[in-house]
Amino acid sequence: MAEEWRSLAAVARNLDVAESTARRWANLFEDFLQSKGHGAGRRFHSSAEDVLRRVRDLYAQNLSAHRIRETLTHEFSMFIDGDTPQNAVQASPAPSPEDMMQLIAQMISGRLADELNALREEVAATKAENAELRSVIEQRLDDAERVSTEQSLKLDAALGLLNDQTREGRKTVWQRLLGK
Repeated sequence: MAEEWRSLAAVARNLDVAESTARRWANLFEDFLQSKGHGAGRRFHSSAEDVLRRVRDLYAQNLSAHRIRETLTHEFSMFIDGDTPQNAVQASPAPSPEDMMQLIAQMISGRLADELNALREEVAATKAENAELRSVIEQRLDDAERVSTEQSLKLDAALGLLNDQTREGRKTVWQRLLGK
């Protein structure tokens, strides 16, 4: 194809699409289209027809604008204002799905490791608190057992004293007087 500059209407006619559609595509994917001028006087390099043809075909495959941009990034050069095809900037390719999956896996595993470490710290703190509570409970059980034993001894002594007094109450008057 000879190097020439065309209006967007001429490009749209060659692609058999509406001019408004070609304009929308030109605005969406302008990084891949070399043009000069502005407004109605804007002209597109002959290579723009190839780019817009590819856009048309990708839309026919029901791809989203984002996916089309990714595809164009791999297949065409990107232009910065004033660039010519000889010094066009080749966009760096988007990461492959495998690279993206690996990156996502690394991010997830990093977050999981952080969460796991936080849970380990929480478990260790809970174990320490449980040990402290167990010690307090054991101390209180020992105290309760000691108090219970002391109360049992006092109760036994009181019952013994009461039994003694009851036996003395059965003595005859003469036994009480004589101290028998």
